[in-house]
Amino acid sequence: MSKKKKTVKQQDFQKKKLKIGKGKVQPSNITNTSFVSKQIKLPNQNKLTSNTRATNLPTLDSVKKLIANKLLLLTHYSPNVRKDSLQVISKNIKILNESCNTNNNALVNGILNKSFKLMCDDDKDVRNAYAELLIEICETYDNGRLLLELNLDKLVLYLFNAMTHITFGIKTNSGMFLKILCKYCPGDILVRRYFIKVLNTFLPVLGWSIDNSDGGSSNNTNTSSNIVVINKNVKSKIINLEALTWFIKMGIEEKDGKEMGKEGDDNFNYNKIVFKKYLLPEYPQPYKHLKLYERDVNMVAGSVADSKTNTLQDLLNLSMEDYNTRLDIFNRYYKPLIEPHLNQLIKEGGELGKMTNNCLKLVSGDGRI
Repeated sequence: MSKKKKTVKQQDFQKKKLKIGKGKVQPSNITNTSFVSKQIKLPNQNKLTSNTRATNLPTLDSVKKLIANKLLLLTHYSPNVRKDSLQVISKNIKILNESCNTNNNALVNGILNKSFKLMCDDDKDVRNAYAELLIEICETYDNGRLLLELNLDKLVLYLFNAMTHITFGIKTNSGMFLKILCKYCPGDILVRRYFIKVLNTFLPVLGWSIDNSDGGSSNNTNTSSNIVVINKNVKSKIINLEALTWFIKMGIEEKDGKEMGKEGDDNFNYNKIVFKKYLLPEYPQPYKHLKLYERDVNMVAGSVADSKTNTLQDLLNLSMEDYNTRLDIFNRYYKPLIEPHLNQLIKEGGELGKMTNNCLKLVSGDGRI
């Protein structure tokens, strides 16, 4: 091989020295990329992307999986995670209702059963989010009120737990949940089952003592310090007064006449009035107060109401199925306890005074505002 060819091959392996002010020497086989290509425009591309985005809506299966995952997070240690989970579940209730699938009733029922404890949650935002979830189920889901009625016993159990809770914030927020039950429970099922017990438990939440007629100890669990805080917290007192007004109105107002109308009106239904007593009852166990299948019948219906020496705890044994019994019991036992407190609150004026005035009209007018 000639000497010239050897020197040419060795040039590829020699390291060339860089000089100041001069660029790097490019190799001989470099590709020139200095050209500019033309742009390609697709005017219909936006339409295609919008259609594909419209088809990417959440499906029913994906919503069910999402709700199942969020239900597991309701017991998370972080209150923010519990609150966000409740908000996500609330947003997807509408999708469950639009699917028109009967299996969704079991899913919504499972949501209610796994979220009862949040009524007594330590965080206020979590309790508010749970109240919004209950409202969303009752207003958006078609069978929401029916599912609320089916789980009424469990809801009221946790409601009593909130009313008698040792934490002050949980106790004062119990009126918010009582108002939801009064507003969305169908008919008067709430007052027929728990009229006396709710009044005995909820009045101490407002700081009002319930003295027994025999001079015994009161049913009030509030300490003096709690009563002072209750009197200072005007916002919570307004909510609790509104809930109390709703509950009393449901218990001592007669609804049958309003639903059937008067003779000559368009809503008047003569057949409904005549044949109502021969049809199936509108609520389960209509003759439970007669205690036909119980051996320990210690009293006749109305004997507790006619007695003047009974305590408020004795009234728990009395059935509250009919309107007249509830009205008589309220006027005889609870009206003298509530009116003095309302007369004091109405002097404060403002929004609290307006709400107190509405409640006072209801209490003093025998259920007719």
